[in-house]
Amino acid sequence: MVIDPDPAFVDLVSYSWQVTAVDQYGKETPSNTGNFSTDNENYTPGWIDGYVIDANTKQPIADAVITTTLAVSLPGDGYYLGFGPPTTYSFDVSATGYESKIFSITIPEGGILNRDLELTLLAQQVATPTFNPVPNTFNLPQNITINCTTPGATIYYTTDGTDPTVGSAVYSAAIFVSATTTIKARGYYSTYAPSVITTGTFTVEVDDGDVNWDGTLTISDAVLALQVMMGADPSGTYGDADVDGDGQIGLAEVVYILQYISGLRN
Repeated sequence: MVIDPDPAFVDLVSYSWQVTAVDQYGKETPSNTGNFSTDNENYTPGWIDGYVIDANTKQPIADAVITTTLAVSLPGDGYYLGFGPPTTYSFDVSATGYESKIFSITIPEGGILNRDLELTLLAQQVATPTFNPVPNTFNLPQNITINCTTPGATIYYTTDGTDPTVGSAVYSAAIFVSATTTIKARGYYSTYAPSVITTGTFTVEVDDGDVNWDGTLTISDAVLALQVMMGADPSGTYGDADVDGDGQIGLAEVVYILQYISGLRN
């Protein structure tokens, strides 16, 4: 093989080569000329090191993880060391309790870059409110309480299907539910992120004739219905106990109740 002896050979990009065959009589026969090229990446590798740190305290984050195509070592104390060709790399950095972040970093040729990578703590979030009793179907009106385990949190709620905001009703006492109702609740507190919205549908299906809302049909229901017929305040009765569809508690309900408790109705 005949190679151009030019001392700059290693820095060239395009090359030519040719092979000459010599037979037993000394006759030389050259081959066709071949060509090849290189990427000319005669680089000196670069280094990078530093710490993954908390953006607020500036302290190392021990369980940090770095995902990149560069060869990177993390001993476990937040310190990292990388080595590789000089170019720009994407560093995807994460750690428990912190917002992940992507850094674009250029490694110098033949040099060392010292670079700390800062992560920001995830915002604390208010705990998701819970209902008591849990959403279900009931045969009696219910008092629904809402709880949140984040101390000092304020609970806002709605019953019209909209998502609660700080402009919604503030929960301060049990919510009386006497008809099927959907409650949405959300907790807020200081600099915390608002809680996840919790939604509960409470279905109330009062039995026909259960005028006093106690879950059973007894003579007490008949007496209360008679009192309403005689002019007593009906606010202590439950409209869904209406049996004839007139929207009132009256004689039809009294007859129905008496038939039920005497075994004439199931």
